[in-house]
Amino acid sequence: MGALSNVQSRLPRRLAAGAALAVLLAGCGGDDGNWLDNASPFITSSAGTTVAASPPNVVPDDKLEKLANDIQSNLNYKNLDGLLRTVCESGRSGQAKQDLLAAFPALDPGHPEHGVKVHFDRPEVKAAQKEGYLLRFTGGYPTQPGRSVQLVLKAYLDAGVASWCGMSSLS
Repeated sequence: MGALSNVQSRLPRRLAAGAALAVLLAGCGGDDGNWLDNASPFITSSAGTTVAASPPNVVPDDKLEKLANDIQSNLNYKNLDGLLRTVCESGRSGQAKQDLLAAFPALDPGHPEHGVKVHFDRPEVKAAQKEGYLLRFTGGYPTQPGRSVQLVLKAYLDAGVASWCGMSSLS
């Protein structure tokens, strides 16, 4: 008798789950009732060819956007080590730290302006002429209206990983 009551207690939950799934699938349907049309960005057409939501050579914007957000946050907090964690491999062994300190000396904790508040806005992102992207960060000093600092970092995507590799002129 105990086993029967256990099954009966689970039955309403299973019915509710089944009803929820049916409602979900009904909501995904297109005008022709074929719910697969809207279910996935990658579907197989009736001809047997795969249809992709975007061309395969398009750069995944979310990785570049995440890199830009990380850099913006590290600039706002003047976190030099955080900035260096997002630099490419050649930048780690190269001039990345010196380039950053030359362009924005306040990143150095020993610099007199390290404690002065600077707010960097989201960067302007544009494709570089040859390859990669340019991320232009503009920082303003809330306590010193009219004063600003600009940094342009070269960003690249390699094997699905976004990183910056050096700085560019402010052109």
